[in-house]
Parts: sequence; structure tokens; C-alpha cells
Amino acid sequence: QDRHHVHMNSTKWATLSDFVLYLGKAGKCVVDETERGWYVTYVERDPALLARREAHKRKVESEKAEEVKMAKRMEKQRAEAAAALDRAGGTVHVEASKIDRTDGDGPVTISIGAKAGGGSKKKKSGGRERMKSAFDDDDDGDNEEEAEEDKKV
Repeated sequence: QDRHHVHMNSTKWATLSDFVLYLGKAGKCVVDETERGWYVTYVERDPALLARREAHKRKVESEKAEEVKMAKRMEKQRAEAAAALDRAGGTVHVEASKIDRTDGDGPVTISIGAKAGGGSKKKKSGGRERMKSAFDDDDDGDNEEEAEEDKKV
């Protein structure tokens, strides 16, 4: 059996309605009386929970303040850039363009990679090509023939 069970007749309240009214007056609950009966909402007063809520509220407010600062900074930079452009005599023409897709609703694919022959320098030694190391000097003295061949090219 539940040893924490307490009967209503062993309390100072004669009825459950009196107990609910006491909870409302004491501020332990929010009590609403409607035509369907009493609605009781518990008010959380845990210090740790209140501290977490307050910290979250401060964090949200600081993030909003930071966003406002960033927006003001960006607007100031835009104004300075526009003024510098006006001083230089240039103009900016911004126009939205329509995206034409020929294949309908097909997936969009993006290929990221180095273009052939564009990015890296290659050394030729004999009949084969090898990648040049970023740490090698042009005249490192290891192979004089390669250095002379590089100078010719």
C-alpha cells in the first residue's frame, strides 16, 4: 500500500474545491474556474529550471542583438562601398535572371575538380611526366639535367 496516501478528511480543507482555491491563492498553481469545472495548472518554481530558462532567454536576446549589430555593420559597408563606387565613377547594374532548365525536374549535379593542365606544374624527366612537389626548389641541385631542361623550356 501507499504510505504517502492522505485522505481529504485528515487535512484542514473540507472539500477538494477548497484545496484547489488554496493552491490558487498561495500561488502554487494557476486555477481557472469554467462551466466544466476547475482547471489547475502547476507553476514550476524549481531554481535550476528557472536559471536555465533565464540563461536561454539571455542567450536568445544576445543572439538577436548580435544579428542587429551585424545587419547594421553590413548596411554601413554597403553604403561605404556605394560611396566609393560613386567617387570612382562606376555603376552597378543588378538584374535578376531566369534559370532555364532543359531537362525538367531532373537532379542538379555539381562536379568539383581540377581542370586538366590548369593547376599543377609537371616536370618531364625522360619520357614520363611527374608531379612537381610544392616543397622542391627549381634549382635544388639534385639533378642537373632536369634543371638545364627546365631552363630551356
